[in-house]
Amino acid sequence: MSGTRWKLLPHGADVGVCGIGRSKAEAFEQAGVAGINLEFGSACHGAGRSMSRHQALRQWRGGEVVQNLAARGILIRSRSPRGVAEEAPGAYKDVSEVVDAADRAGLARTVARLEPIICIKG
Repeated sequence: MSGTRWKLLPHGADVGVCGIGRSKAEAFEQAGVAGINLEFGSACHGAGRSMSRHQALRQWRGGEVVQNLAARGILIRSRSPRGVAEEAPGAYKDVSEVVDAADRAGLARTVARLEPIICIKG
């Protein structure tokens, strides 16, 4: 992702962590912790999958996911309904738990909690 904000910043700078959880929509901004090398100068960039893309396709339909998120005030833009189904919120871990774990481990410090308004699937 050439030119993204976090790719251009030095070690210890803010990193965006996004996720749309099963029951809530949220994103976080975390700051790297200077002097810590346990994380190899990196931080989590998302929640991580809790199921495979194939499993997600069996469980959700893209149009259904778009409607559910729209009801929560989140717009989805994607080239295909299949891509939306593969990336359904329920296919991922709870992003707040992932961010909290990074915080507790001293790998990053949470700066802000945000509410997403749009999600673009490439």
